[in-house]
Amino acid sequence: MIGVYDIVIVGGTAGGLSVAVSSLRSGLDRIRIVESGQAVVFPELVGERELDIGYGEPVVSVEALGVGGAGYGGGAAGAGYGGAAGPGDGYGSEEGGSR
Repeated sequence: MIGVYDIVIVGGTAGGLSVAVSSLRSGLDRIRIVESGQAVVFPELVGERELDIGYGEPVVSVEALGVGGAGYGGGAAGAGYGGAAGPGDGYGSEEGGSR
């Protein structure tokens, strides 16, 4: 599924789910977790929080859109906080290109 999200989290690990829950608590509502496998570590969090998870979706590229400046990653090579690529985080290139 292609869409516009406030934050895209790569991996349904404990760290990825922690970032998703923290982002929900911070007021973000368009959150996508991309998981290449068929399961996440704490599936009960998915149902409770109604998280949007793409099971079996490999990550080919990530394009950062939106407001400039340092987001979660903080620079041209920033990989994002906790494996997340947020708006303006520099994931891929300084211009917000894809990786």
